[in-house]
Amino acid sequence: MANNSYKFYIGVDVSKAKLDIAISNSDSLLQTTNDRDGLKNLVKRLPAKKRSLIVLEASGGYEKFAVNYLRRQNFNVAVVNAKRVRDFAKAGGNLAKTDGIDARVIMEFGKSFNPAPQALTSPEEEQRLQTINRRAQLVRMITMEKQHSEQSSDKFRKGILKHICFLEKELKLIEDSLKQQFEQDAVLQDKLTRLDAIKGVGPVTAMNILIHLPELGQLSHKEVSALAGVAPFNKDSGLAFQFLMNAGVVWFMVV
Repeated sequence: MANNSYKFYIGVDVSKAKLDIAISNSDSLLQTTNDRDGLKNLVKRLPAKKRSLIVLEASGGYEKFAVNYLRRQNFNVAVVNAKRVRDFAKAGGNLAKTDGIDARVIMEFGKSFNPAPQALTSPEEEQRLQTINRRAQLVRMITMEKQHSEQSSDKFRKGILKHICFLEKELKLIEDSLKQQFEQDAVLQDKLTRLDAIKGVGPVTAMNILIHLPELGQLSHKEVSALAGVAPFNKDSGLAFQFLMNAGVVWFMVV
């Protein structure tokens, strides 16, 4: 959670083609296309940069263009865990799902939790993120093809096994590339070595943590847990907690 407080909070619901925007000082919603022209027009309609926080959910990559564009325009932009926003909505009894409601929920989440804005992603960070995402895609394809080979006839199994062999070679190249990218950054390599030394944390898990949580080592343990989506928060009634537990998400505080 950021120490700064802002006069205006702006929630942006992202889809592939469009953006829905809710601003804390307005009951009306804005809508624009998720491209350069749409964002250029949007910027003209937003409140003062230094007094505003723009909050978006991580949306499978659809948010990246808007996030980077707005950061290059010197807006304060926070990308937050989508599961955390969903649970915030449930805790408030807001079970409906429309783009307009989503934008308002994201805006209210920003007002309630004041998430820390992140810096513009560097080319090196973007390369690491794309590489680790490609690795995940290859792992999924290999798993699927192995399942297919078990169920296929002899007529098709040979081709499937050949494809698996190709994918495994691609996976090895990707993992070698990731290793080299970490070795080129002494600070990142030191964090990787220290995470990898923890029992039960292998190099791939450590790389995922450091790539998806680049703020690690710069924030408190509470801020990191909130960013990762594993921190509890009160339900509006005060009688229950909504726990955010993302399967497979692990966080550590590296100092």
